[in-house]
Amino acid sequence: MKFSFLKKLLLSVLSLSLLALIVVFIMLVSTYQTGSVFGFIKGVTASPIPDPDVRTVKFGMSQKDVMRLDSEAKLSEEGSKLVGYVLLGDYEATVYYVFNESDQLYLMYYEFNITHQITNKYFSDFSTISAELKEKYGDPLKDEIKWYNPLYRNDKTYWGTALQLGMMEAYAIFDNSTMTIKESLYCDDLFPMLKVTYQSKSYKE
Repeated sequence: MKFSFLKKLLLSVLSLSLLALIVVFIMLVSTYQTGSVFGFIKGVTASPIPDPDVRTVKFGMSQKDVMRLDSEAKLSEEGSKLVGYVLLGDYEATVYYVFNESDQLYLMYYEFNITHQITNKYFSDFSTISAELKEKYGDPLKDEIKWYNPLYRNDKTYWGTALQLGMMEAYAIFDNSTMTIKESLYCDDLFPMLKVTYQSKSYKE
């Protein structure tokens, strides 16, 4: 009788523990899936410096300092650039840090590594990232589609085709006191590209 009671008690404790683990797992998965594209960077929980301009660094920093501070991106040197790979929410991206002749960071941009068979889906990615930027920087100064050939302007079902053929590009421009941010969706050699650029106002090429 005593053994039966202890067995039931042990099973109850194990069941509660398992339930608690399941709840924690669901919360973690939910946080990852709904996390902000630009608010969640795998492996980076906080910047080692106060008030960074982009990722974990500030404009004006040297290549050496940027490489040290953004260790998550596993940066490598390519001329006047540092290049690395990061995870932004559900998106994989290549990150580029660009420096002027004085070895000062003046430009940073992401190129998102996205491939869709259905080219209209690139516009959904553009809208997702644009919403994240809007939440962080406020309403864009500009949010437009530029047409170089208006053949499919009035038929959104063919906008993916128009994008791939270089007939149009979409862009949104945001702004704050230290930089200008531009999101752009365009075509490069028949391959759609989604890019976000951060341009310093104080440091120039």
